[in-house]
Amino acid sequence: MATRIVVHASSSELLDTIERQPNADSVRTNHALGFVFARSLLPATSREPARTSNADKQDEYAEVLVTAWRGDTLALVFTKLGSAKCKLVSPLHPSSLSSVGLPLVPPLAAQLLDLAPFSARGGPALLRSLCGPDILVDAFLALWPHQRRPSTSRTFIAASVKCAPPPAVMPAGHSLSRARDVEELSIADLEAVARLLDALEAEGAGPAAAASTPEPAREPKPLPAPDALLASTRTALCRGPTWLYRAHGTPVGLVEVGRPTRRTCALRKVVVAASHRGQGVAQRMVGEVMRACLPAGVDGGGRKDEVCLSVDPGNEPARRTYARVGFDELEGLWSEVDLEGIEPGHRG
Repeated sequence: MATRIVVHASSSELLDTIERQPNADSVRTNHALGFVFARSLLPATSREPARTSNADKQDEYAEVLVTAWRGDTLALVFTKLGSAKCKLVSPLHPSSLSSVGLPLVPPLAAQLLDLAPFSARGGPALLRSLCGPDILVDAFLALWPHQRRPSTSRTFIAASVKCAPPPAVMPAGHSLSRARDVEELSIADLEAVARLLDALEAEGAGPAAAASTPEPAREPKPLPAPDALLASTRTALCRGPTWLYRAHGTPVGLVEVGRPTRRTCALRKVVVAASHRGQGVAQRMVGEVMRACLPAGVDGGGRKDEVCLSVDPGNEPARRTYARVGFDELEGLWSEVDLEGIEPGHRG
């Protein structure tokens, strides 16, 4: 079958291509397409950060969207959006990656080296970081002319669920609600949310912290003044729909939903206060957020067909929690790898 490497002119063009391919918009591609979809919804002027910030980054305005095909089969999707981490994903089942996906990595890499910003002098370094299934990341970086760092910056398992779980039974005094208006949160609420976000940052951002067992207390960062606290919390909560789990009025858990595509979304931040771990809070919280995203859930449910997440393979409590609410783990590990001698890409 003929091999094709296609360079897409815009986020919308890539998403339209994905829409026409059966099963191409799924957990296997969400890590790339979620950011592309979000970008496609922005006005063109909003996609460019202020030129006074990051002015030294040659790739700050880059948008590289490339697919690789074997005949009519979409095999690989590569994305670079500004100075974020690059993504290399595949809609193929893992059993087909070696035979269909891997042979397309060399022509994909060769095509990328002919495109800006990679074609400029020193351009290969602007890959910065690459995220995707281990088998693809390793094969791609073995061909790339700029050296990778010896160790991965992050290893994770991708997982997803398509069916909403039964309603959770909330203990007396416990509730879950979406934080729609930051202005309505009290100073005590803002402080509690700031503590949760601080704990998440300390443990590594992502759903891995959801069900971890309590750890020895560490000295929390001092909280900013009320105005600054409001501003920083507003910024954090506006990145995506955020749900707060309360115990007797106090926020003790948080879930952020992000990386939307036309049929998927992802749990990007999941954290429970150390004081309430091991009590089923994560399971109830995640289950109810899933019911808000998937059909037949809360008030009829949402419009997504699949909810995705990533989890640290060593975090067995979190993995058990997600399994109990129906998440299935994909085969194989995923990784994020940074390149030597350049600032790593941000997470998008």
